[in-house]
Amino acid sequence: MIFSYVLENSILAWDFGMTIIPHWESSVFAPYYWAGNLLSGTAFLFIMAVFFIPRAPGEEIAKRHLDSIGKVFIGFILLWVYLFWSQHIVIWYGNLPSLTGPQTKRMTGDFGPAFALMLFTIFIIPFLTLLFRRFKLSVHIITVAAFTIGIGVWINRYLMIIPEFSDGRTAVFLTWPGISLLLGGLSATLL
Repeated sequence: MIFSYVLENSILAWDFGMTIIPHWESSVFAPYYWAGNLLSGTAFLFIMAVFFIPRAPGEEIAKRHLDSIGKVFIGFILLWVYLFWSQHIVIWYGNLPSLTGPQTKRMTGDFGPAFALMLFTIFIIPFLTLLFRRFKLSVHIITVAAFTIGIGVWINRYLMIIPEFSDGRTAVFLTWPGISLLLGGLSATLL
């Protein structure tokens, strides 16, 4: 099971992110992609459990379960941020213009606010929230954290693809290719 997860997500990561930039090879990108999928998948499963697992009236999720899922979220958040920065450090210190250019394009200019929002929704907000035990023991707060993680990972996938199709003069989301890529990414995320 784990072998098929790693194999399928590695192929998807190579096709999804690495083939867009010519001559880009990275040994860190596939694990970075896996970590994002594990984080968003865990968040999605928690949200589905909260809303769709039937419980008796007045019955709540046990505090020990909430504490455990909070710890799982913290672990996956730390794994994702570690691999995220490992990916950026490798590209930055490699200092190849063909790689640093696309990387800088994702973090600055028109995509700077989306990049900052991604960091806030995947790392800063959930991490700082789930550090405190009283927040980890609240179903509502963990559900909001899980929802923000899902949004953040979707923004991360958006930033993997869309900046490569931008010429820097036109807002990408206002063009037909931009709209189709946006809707395709959203439908893949929902699927």
